Amino acid sequence: MTGLSVLVKGSDEERINFCYFVYDINGDRSLAREELYHCLKNCLIRSVAIDEDVDESIKDIVEMAMKKLDTDKNGQITFDDFQAAVEADPFLLEAIGPCLPPPKAAARFLQTFEVENPVTNWKTISTAMAHEERRRSIFSPQKQ
Repeated sequence: MTGLSVLVKGSDEERINFCYFVYDINGDRSLAREELYHCLKNCLIRSVAIDEDVDESIKDIVEMAMKKLDTDKNGQITFDDFQAAVEADPFLLEAIGPCLPPPKAAARFLQTFEVENPVTNWKTISTAMAHEERRRSIFSPQKQ
């Protein structure tokens, strides 16, 4: 239940910790290029055949993520690197792949537990939805 609480209404620090934990596949508290590659390749929609261009594109995205997230430039993204980058630009929280529910889904989920006088803060939900829409526009492939 604690994990679900963090996903739906956790503090910024809890959400940063959760995302980093998800991305840190081998649990060594450091994100290497291989971990970033693995996270990103599972996020992208692929055709049945593995295309070399897609593979190269993923590698390019990994390099961009390393440049943005590896704040001390040591070739690894430590938790401190990740936290500093996300605090500077919150949209980087899910830069390596989605691991948090969209704000609209979280709000709907929370509504299922309201008993009397369900009061929805539409300003908060609409702001969260705008942030989600911006995040998707940044990290989703653009049609040309």
